[in-house]
Amino acid sequence: MLVEIANPARQPDYQTYANRLNELFKQLLDSVNTRFRGKYIFNGTKTDVKPFDYNENTDFLSVDLSNGVIEFEVNDGVYEKVNFTVEELFGGREIFDLILQIKNLLRNGTRPSDSLLQRFNEIFEFIVSQASNVGALMNRFLLLQKQIEKQNTILREILSIRQDTDMAQQAINLQRDRLILESAYAVAGRIVQKTIIDYLR
Repeated sequence: MLVEIANPARQPDYQTYANRLNELFKQLLDSVNTRFRGKYIFNGTKTDVKPFDYNENTDFLSVDLSNGVIEFEVNDGVYEKVNFTVEELFGGREIFDLILQIKNLLRNGTRPSDSLLQRFNEIFEFIVSQASNVGALMNRFLLLQKQIEKQNTILREILSIRQDTDMAQQAINLQRDRLILESAYAVAGRIVQKTIIDYLR
């Protein structure tokens, strides 16, 4: 869409583009404000705080971001990072401010400057590059899932032999491992769809 707007040979309906950009902006905010089990998954250790709050009437975007790392113990003494922050995925709030700025220029009938569109493209490239990190995390957790399944099989065999095993503790451990996987899948599954950013571009 921004490519069309930037084309000097075109005379686009800026108001229509502004409205479309506004809808995509709200979709983007909904994605980064995603919650899983009541916790915001992209706001670091501030999982009880909504990272972005946009007032469409005043066109004001308030931001409260955390870059804290969340780690789960996946084995005795082994911890795995399971979260991505807005800073890691988007480089902070700049992309959101740029979209608002471009939208307001369009609403006023003004074509965004080349430097503004160039900066958007730079951030876009950064976001695309982060997709590989998300994929790497997913691969690690798929491996972890296989390990848990293997451990579960072994555990069942042991339990069949030793009935005096503390089944309650083992159940707690298994539930913990499942929760780790569910959280990780939720994070990766709700990473903002590349198609939204692609469409903006």
